[in-house]
Amino acid sequence: MKLLLSGEGGQGIQTIAKIIANSAYNQKYHISYIPHYGVEITSSFIAKNTRLINLIDSPLIKNHNLPYKTLNMLALGILIKELNTTDLRLDINNVKEEAKKALGEKANFEDNLQAFDLGLSVPPENYFKQISKSAKTNQPLVDRDEKKEFIRYPALCKGCGLCVEKCPKDALSWSGKEINFINRPLPKVDMEKCIACRICENICPDCAIQVNKFD
Repeated sequence: MKLLLSGEGGQGIQTIAKIIANSAYNQKYHISYIPHYGVEITSSFIAKNTRLINLIDSPLIKNHNLPYKTLNMLALGILIKELNTTDLRLDINNVKEEAKKALGEKANFEDNLQAFDLGLSVPPENYFKQISKSAKTNQPLVDRDEKKEFIRYPALCKGCGLCVEKCPKDALSWSGKEINFINRPLPKVDMEKCIACRICENICPDCAIQVNKFD
């Protein structure tokens, strides 16, 4: 079994990965924990039978009046619930003990536990996302004028929005029609505003944007 955890920043994701690994080790499972920092190419790990849990823009935390920082513990609860339907069955109390070791000094630990318990009870329709076959197989999307070209890769973009947020000319916005591989909107470019500064290309964690400037 392969379990890939991916997120922005990385420290929270690394923490819940350690909690899972330590819990499994405590129960005598053979497990490898391989941390990785750097460019994410999440879609390249998705195979035919992959089950994709996506909590980007999930309303669950807000709807239960929990701090946004508890999102990773919500994810942990969901993961443990799903893992316990497979051959890898982790004791929930053991997981909570490992979580307490990792997060016990944090002021919002009780909120984290509440988020974890919420994850254990959330119905699958709240987090399973269908993978878009069209986005996985589509050719790159190219916008071009006489000075530059802007290339988007739907099979790589996970819709994090960093490019939209960091564009200094507000040349990027969300498309109402084009989608990425997890059925989220793709960013679209206004070529008249774009100055080909390549900030979007450099900040994209998934190499989903390429900007070329012509001489």
